[in-house]
Parts: sequence; structure tokens; C-alpha cells
Amino acid sequence: SFEDFSEGTVLILKYLKLEKEEFMDFYEENVALINLGNKLAIVCKDEMTAFDIEMKFDKRMRGKKTNIYFELYTFLDILTDQQIQTLDGANSILENLEESILSESVERQKTLKNLYYARRSLNRLSHIFVNESVALSRFFTSITTSVKKKFRFEFLDLKEHKQSLVAECKSLQDKTVSLLNLQLGLTRSEEHTSEL
Repeated sequence: SFEDFSEGTVLILKYLKLEKEEFMDFYEENVALINLGNKLAIVCKDEMTAFDIEMKFDKRMRGKKTNIYFELYTFLDILTDQQIQTLDGANSILENLEESILSESVERQKTLKNLYYARRSLNRLSHIFVNESVALSRFFTSITTSVKKKFRFEFLDLKEHKQSLVAECKSLQDKTVSLLNLQLGLTRSEEHTSEL
């Protein structure tokens, strides 16, 4: 979400990480980026999340002369890259699930259960990505014209990545439906063959 106050702005995004592959479960945590005048504060609950973000930030900023908006962009980019990595992990899980369906190496009930949880997780991610796209758009409209001109390519990059996350998540949701249809088709084929 995004809030614009007279003293500054608050932008809240999600830090995402794949937690359990079996049910495509994600760890999610709010990360608040607070811009107060010429100071930037990053707030999150978990110490390991803070450490991960800080390490990535330090690695990217080493030796660079910067200002608050470039730092803000860098934090936003780190969170977005983490989300892309998480969605790539979800794609790998679905590919493995597809292989196991085709090889018939996984119990049918377990496959159906995993597909249900995958679909549910992807629905949750889609909701997160859409909301964050809206929040970033609101943030972009709140910054001054001179800052927009100076960082237009960076913020355009973020906007494109967020739109890509929404589209990729939708594609993975569609893939779960296709895999469910494949599993059910194979199940019906097995039942038909056993009747003969």
C-alpha cells in the first residue's frame, strides 16, 4: 500500500520467499519504506529479512554516489527481484509436478492436493502483485517532476517488472488448471481402461 503524508511517504511491499515446496507455501512479510524529507527508513519484522535486504543493498551500492531516490529505487528493486525469484521457484515446482503427472509417479490424491494448494498460493500472489502495482503507480504520481525525469528509466523498469509479475502469475494460475485437467484426464483414462 502507499500513503502520502505532509511529512513524507510510506510504501509497503511484500518480501516473499518460497517456504515449502510440497504445497507451494510462501513466507511473506511486510516491508515498509518510509521517506521522511531527506531520510529513508526501512522497517520489517523479521531480523533475517532485514539482514537479507541489507546485504543485497550493500552489495549493489558499494562505491556508488547516491541520493535518497536512488536508494529507494534500489530497495524497491531488491524486493521486486526477490518476488521474481520466488515466482521462478513456483514455476519450477509446477514443472516438476507436470513431470510427475506424466510419469504417473505420484499418487493421484497427493497431486490433486498439491495442485489445489498451488492454485491457492498463486491466487494470493496475484492479489499481492496487483496491489503492489497500484501502490507503485500511486507512489510514482506523488514524486516531483524533476525526480520523475531523473529516474524515469529506473521507475519504468520497476513498473514493467511488476506488470510482468502479474502476467507471469496469471500464466502459472492457468498452468495449474491445465495440470488439473491433465491429471483428471489421465484418471478417467485409467478408470475407462480398468472397466474394459
